[in-house]
Amino acid sequence: MEQDNFYKGLDLRTASQNDFCKLLKLTPVLVSVDLIKEVDIRVIELFAFAENYELKELFDKLNKLYPN
Repeated sequence: MEQDNFYKGLDLRTASQNDFCKLLKLTPVLVSVDLIKEVDIRVIELFAFAENYELKELFDKLNKLYPN
């Protein structure tokens, strides 16, 4: 199950959108949020990044790690 927490070598529990931008050489996806905890923003950005760039495997792993 430990592998479910990783995508392309990055730990999804701590990785940020910027980490994926560097790894995949893509630009960040802008996310508009109100007052949300920093940890929640990180997760929302990862979901938006995966969806925008159609990274299904990343999206599925995030869904497993962060249901709802």
